[in-house]
Amino acid sequence: MVGDNLGFFGPNEDVLRAHSRFGCWTGCMAGCLVVGIEANGNVKGCLSQQDPAFIEGNLRQTTLHAIWNRPGGFAYNRRFAVEQLEGFCRECTYADICRGGCTCAAHFASGSRFDNPYCAHRVARLQDRGVSEELHPRHAVATRPWRTKPSTAESRPRISWPLIPGLS
Repeated sequence: MVGDNLGFFGPNEDVLRAHSRFGCWTGCMAGCLVVGIEANGNVKGCLSQQDPAFIEGNLRQTTLHAIWNRPGGFAYNRRFAVEQLEGFCRECTYADICRGGCTCAAHFASGSRFDNPYCAHRVARLQDRGVSEELHPRHAVATRPWRTKPSTAESRPRISWPLIPGLS
């Protein structure tokens, strides 16, 4: 199983997301279906979220139940609206299902939780337009060109958000 911080609607989506209940990326689940607890008791939607802004509470001060059910908790995901997306993500065909990809990857790569340059679909569409983006990661990373294939609105799944009824 691959991490959910890579790709998003690229040519191998069905292989990369075979573990998903829908067989494709359905947006960041931090604070919706998953939670991360650090050794010091800090609770975040995902342990990949290294910015202190993502801390929702601390188990040394309150219960996980209280943190998880706090009104307004994990709002970056639980109160997501497509209108929050920026840049390429805002106009993307998959905006309503992808929701900008991995929240922490987007945050650290672009400075915005809602504009994710690490998206296979984005790279392919920009290549189709003869455009490329230059990223300056903090650490050197190996790159691999992505193959492209046609994508239509009819070929993507129809999934209603929230995935868990009653979660808003």
